[in-house]
Amino acid sequence: MTSPNPDNKPAIPRIPIPRPRRSPEPRTNIPPQRDR
Repeated sequence: MTSPNPDNKPAIPRIPIPRPRRSPEPRTNIPPQRDR
């Protein structure tokens, strides 16, 4: 309630940031590119 960035706090737990960052190979953008 006393945070100047109320949008930054819920943005971390709501959006999976550590998930795509830890996985350098997504399951839909890399397979098609690596196959080519």
